[in-house]
Amino acid sequence: GDKSIMKSLKESVYKFNSNGGDAIYCGYVSRKDLQKLYQEADILLALQDPSLKFSRYCFPSKIFEYYQYNHPIVTTNISDLDSNDFFNLNFIDYSIESLSSKLIEIRDNFNHYVKSNDQNNTRLNKLFSVEKNRQGINDFLKDLYE
Repeated sequence: GDKSIMKSLKESVYKFNSNGGDAIYCGYVSRKDLQKLYQEADILLALQDPSLKFSRYCFPSKIFEYYQYNHPIVTTNISDLDSNDFFNLNFIDYSIESLSSKLIEIRDNFNHYVKSNDQNNTRLNKLFSVEKNRQGINDFLKDLYE
């Protein structure tokens, strides 16, 4: 990553913590360590600059990865996520102020946010499981030949 972005992120974590937050900046970690951090985390972040063309057309795979951990997810408005009510995401503007405000809001209402996300993995599997996709393809093929 860009060193200036990493420096800015470290400074933001410091600022958040000095305002009563409790965040840890880990930098780059191995895949094994990352999965452990996902399990231990209270909130997961998926932040991209929505003004970049890539952000309008990307597939938000990180959010789907986060879903298996059933934690609150804070994200900028990328791709077409805002049109999908099932995601139960916490959208913010692409700014330090918006991120800090949302993190404090979640911290102050943590039990509510945890409860609203406790079935994320179940919802994801129900809507996008291999079995669900297989059934959709079978239904499509049946319609073609009937």
